[in-house]
Amino acid sequence: MVGVASRKRYVSIYTNCADGGKYLTESFRDRFPGCKIGKSCIEVRLGYDRR
Repeated sequence: MVGVASRKRYVSIYTNCADGGKYLTESFRDRFPGCKIGKSCIEVRLGYDRR
């Protein structure tokens, strides 16, 4: 399952998948160096202010 949420300053991608005991989002940590990555969430900061 994958969910996407648009926030004021970032977009969150949520997933509930695991592969070999490791959460799927943690396996993408090296591919997204500027993003905040948790166990089940990737937060991608937007390059502009949406106000």
